[in-house]
Formats: sequence, C-alpha cells, structure tokens
Amino acid sequence: GDNNRVLNSRFNGTFAAINIGYATKKWVNDIHYYFSYNQFGFIFSDLQQFLEPDNRWSRTINGPHHIVTLNMLSSENTIQLKRSTLKINLGYQSNFRQEDEGGGKLSLQMQLNSLIGSAKWIKDLNEKTKLILANNASIEQNINYGARKLVPDAFMAESALSVYMRHHWNMVILEYGIGTG
Repeated sequence: GDNNRVLNSRFNGTFAAINIGYATKKWVNDIHYYFSYNQFGFIFSDLQQFLEPDNRWSRTINGPHHIVTLNMLSSENTIQLKRSTLKINLGYQSNFRQEDEGGGKLSLQMQLNSLIGSAKWIKDLNEKTKLILANNASIEQNINYGARKLVPDAFMAESALSVYMRHHWNMVILEYGIGTG
C-alpha cells in the first residue's frame, strides 16, 4: 500500500449455520438454516474530503456503509413410495439491505423475500427405463422501506412443469423430455 490508507474499507460480519437431519426407511429430511449480518464500508475516490482518518486498528464503521442481513431456510425431503420416489425441496430466503450514506441516517432499505420449491416424482418403468415428472416454482417480492429506491417494488411468481424419460441399452443412453413454464 506504499503507506497509504484506503479510508472506509472496513468490513465485519457475523455468521451462523444450523443443519438438522431426520431419517427413517421411507423418509429422509434435511433442514438447513443460515444467517449472516455484514457491514461493508463504501470506497470512492474523494472520500478523504468527507472523512478524517481515525485509529488504524478501529473496527467501527462510522462512514458511509452497507448493512446486509441474510436469512436462508431450506428443507430437502426424499420419500420412498411403494414403487417410486418423491423428492420435495422447499426454501425461503430473506435478504435485507440497508445503506447509510453518512451521518447515521439510512437512505436505502430494501428487502427481497424468495420462496422456492421443487417436486420430482421418479419411477423406474423397468430395468432400463426411468420416468421423472417435475415441477419447479418460485415467488419473489421486493419491498422498499427507505427514501431512496434503486430497484422498484416488485412481485413475481413462476412455475415450470417437465416430463423426462431415460432409456439405457448397454452403452447407449437415450434421454428426452418436454417442459413448459
């Protein structure tokens, strides 16, 4: 760094993760939770005009900075039916972003919530042929709470269905399918 400081380049974060599993002969369930809270300083070329250098070893973030809080929860499930398998996965994510442009006042406050799910039914039709029916769906909502908006409020929902077949003959595998969304 040639003894030059990059002002406001500090960052800090807190992280936590929890994973829990459950299994029986017919059902396997894995639940995952992840949390993070991060602060990141803004770096721009004329920052020295606005900030005075402070203690080099200080971890405080007093200048302009981002605050990002992330929560993720997911559940993965495999259910063995009589002659087939059902896989159902669900997930939820909340991403809350705040921005302090200096002076301790939050100008940007934006939250993105996402709900995602997938379901697959897997059936071996015989030793060489497999059929998979699937659905993937998601719902997303972006909400602004602050005075400044970078991304508009929005709501989106989508879903896709598909059918997939796989035939296996010795060294040849034939795959085909169709989907719609």
